[in-house]
Amino acid sequence: MKRWIVGAIVGAGLYGASPAAADQEKAHARLGKAMEASQRGDCPAALRLLKPQFKPKAVSQLDPEVATLAYQLAAYCAVRAGNLVDARAFAVAGTAFESASDELWQLRLSLDVDVKALEDAVATVVAMSEGRGRALNTYELRWLYRLDTQLREAKADAARERFLRVMTASGFDPEEPMASKDGFRERLMRILHARGDNAGVAALVAEIETTSVLIRLSVQPEFAALLPAGFDPRAAAEGELKRVRASILRYPRHLAPILSAARLLRGLGRPGEALAVLESARGDGKQLADFLDAAERSSWWWDALGGTHATLGDVEASLAAYREGGRAAEDGGPNVSQIINMAGVQNRFGRFADALKTLPADGANLPISPFGAMQIRLVRVCANVALGNAAAVAADRALIEANSKDDPESLRDLYLCVGDIDAAAKAVIAELDDPDQRVETLLDFSDYDASPESAPVPRTRATFLALKQRADVQAALKQAGGTRRFALQSSRL
Repeated sequence: MKRWIVGAIVGAGLYGASPAAADQEKAHARLGKAMEASQRGDCPAALRLLKPQFKPKAVSQLDPEVATLAYQLAAYCAVRAGNLVDARAFAVAGTAFESASDELWQLRLSLDVDVKALEDAVATVVAMSEGRGRALNTYELRWLYRLDTQLREAKADAARERFLRVMTASGFDPEEPMASKDGFRERLMRILHARGDNAGVAALVAEIETTSVLIRLSVQPEFAALLPAGFDPRAAAEGELKRVRASILRYPRHLAPILSAARLLRGLGRPGEALAVLESARGDGKQLADFLDAAERSSWWWDALGGTHATLGDVEASLAAYREGGRAAEDGGPNVSQIINMAGVQNRFGRFADALKTLPADGANLPISPFGAMQIRLVRVCANVALGNAAAVAADRALIEANSKDDPESLRDLYLCVGDIDAAAKAVIAELDDPDQRVETLLDFSDYDASPESAPVPRTRATFLALKQRADVQAALKQAGGTRRFALQSSRL
């Protein structure tokens, strides 16, 4: 229980009040005991004391500010007891008062999602946008994006559109470093395009500033025509970099803008500057742990450092960075993402036996997602092909083919590693037939500036170029909308 609630209830008159009626004295005494119980960690006792106070007559006798704080205390205690249904009911009742805190509104939204009441979650978001804007603007953006994904998967189309209209409205202004509404704009665009609302789509396109989103739109014929005449992806990246540099100054205690700047600089072909920006996080006696978003971002700082050193051809520095990133906690355990990335870099530098040693063994007690499992198998295949371990290649090939839905792109990469260009062509054509894969595949097969000479060339590069030139692949790319030439070094900006 957060200690600020104690002071808030005291300030609202729970203690030291002079109520005129005896029942008010009893109510305040009961709430005081509930607070004391919660401070002892005895939430069951606190809830037993609080629940009688929430009867309509009893609540009406409380000062509204005290009532909302009591509901907030009850909601948090119910969460700690694992009773999310009751917690949500307390949060909903508490937010009916104008004196409800932003934190209680945010708890209500989180509980809506936790109990999978998605329609109610949208209603909560709408209510927050109509008078509790700060509560919505300070809610963590990634959870709002996750809510949209859940709405899409639940096929709650009408509720999803209401949600996206709030997320793209001018009143929603998220207060966190590198927060962008462009992902919401892109998602709403697709809904409006499906119903033929060209004016609505054009208005949303005009507001987008994120280079990666603009690049994705540029390979989709239905949206490319709405981009500014003479759209220049490199100029867009330079403009975004200026905004990111301003964000670094505005949020000096956050890693997020530093990571964004490094990513853009690598895409612009300036890995040396990217390295300097990353190292600024450790300059002047600073440590990664000093940053407010270190828990979430530090492993990705090491990932960016490792990738930047790899681009510069410094294999030892690259692997040392990934090794440190692998030690950073991820979901309470080793950082599997960075371990896999390290093994991939070892493959690129020809250290195939080392890559196999780096990867976790099958059955390892690690939090490995289905996507992560596919990446492990793919790195193993590529290493074992180079080492001539045919039996190991066959085993992982079978697993990747059987589970390709977990990571469709891995199927194409598998065939590139084993040199089966016919199978790779079939995989690419299938990707282009899939609306969920088409855009990323078009970007993968677009043309970019050459990487620095010091960067390692993937062993599959020649096979990839041969695949790209096949007549059937070229025809499928053209039918899907065609590729583009970008004066940048990466399709992953």
